[in-house]
Amino acid sequence: MAKLIYYGELRDLTGLREEESGGESMHAVLRDIAARHGTSAAKAARRCTITLDGVRVDRPNSREPIPKDCEICFFPLCSGG
Repeated sequence: MAKLIYYGELRDLTGLREEESGGESMHAVLRDIAARHGTSAAKAARRCTITLDGVRVDRPNSREPIPKDCEICFFPLCSGG
């Protein structure tokens, strides 16, 4: 199972620092987040910078298979001036 690690707003919305997902693609992982935590969490997840085993995910809606024991991190976008 993929280990999901949440930061910032997504951590606040889910109430979790981390959890596991059986999703077999990034698309499935994002759907899993929506099913577990609702629309607000799903939207927050899509706004994040997402990494898969330390490499930035350029296509978060991809249906390509992901490794079974991977680590997916959701980082909030940085802003400021």
